[in-house]
Amino acid sequence: MAAYCAEVMERLNLTRIYCCPKDLLDVVRNAGLKADLPQIRNILKDNWKLRSDHNSDYTFYSIGLSGEISSLDRKGRYLEVGKSVIDKILL
Repeated sequence: MAAYCAEVMERLNLTRIYCCPKDLLDVVRNAGLKADLPQIRNILKDNWKLRSDHNSDYTFYSIGLSGEISSLDRKGRYLEVGKSVIDKILL
């Protein structure tokens, strides 16, 4: 999940991205890994120390099979994932 976030941020030159646990669950499952929503929530909230304080429209970026990034407009309770959080995780 951290590598996915880092790749999107790097390719789009962003310092933060927005997502909900369901978005990242889809990413993990598309990578061929088994996971469930409570596992993803625990990682984001307990390990990454993120809180879903925001509730409105946000844009999630999806990387397609051929490597293209598409933006998806979503609505709901989302998390803000900053570059500093990802850098700490990937170090």
